[in-house]
Amino acid sequence: MPIVVVKDNKTKTLMAKVVPNKGVSEYAVEVVRRFVEQLGHSKVIMKSDNEPAILALKEAVGGDSDVEIVLEAAPVADHQANGLVENAVESVQGQFRVIKDALKSRHGRRVDGEHPVVPWMVMHAASVVSRERDDEEGFSAYRRWKGREFTKPVAEFGESVWYAPANSAGRDKFDVRWLEGVWLGVRVESGESIIGTE
Repeated sequence: MPIVVVKDNKTKTLMAKVVPNKGVSEYAVEVVRRFVEQLGHSKVIMKSDNEPAILALKEAVGGDSDVEIVLEAAPVADHQANGLVENAVESVQGQFRVIKDALKSRHGRRVDGEHPVVPWMVMHAASVVSRERDDEEGFSAYRRWKGREFTKPVAEFGESVWYAPANSAGRDKFDVRWLEGVWLGVRVESGESIIGTE
């Protein structure tokens, strides 16, 4: 299951998403392009290792963005030059394992790599690292990016919650407005909760 992980060096904000395949796909290009544009920078230097699939993805993103993107590859076998991304991948992997273990403990079922909840767990893992982990100066990546801490209430991943469907305020006043769903994380860009339903 290929996963693309992107980290902004300035704000330390992370993004991770499961993509259909390594390299260029319409979805992967859109995911990375949208993340780069949401950061609000006018110019970005996009660094990676020299893996052909990653280089192709960077080129595709650079050709499809309103942000000026300069492509740069780390020297071959120079892990220090690519350390920022390697640390980001390790952070996402570690947080993913914590979420997966908590889900297994709560529900008593093992989540394998093919389970439909895995892509949501990957995205949530990066979001948690960006929102909740403070750097050596005491700032979260979210605060560096948005200028304020994330203060909205969150549930535990996979928890059963009641939610009001979007655009339901003022409609169907006679009917029940709250529905049951599964909490799958937060859209970091907007602060909205992601609710899984049938």
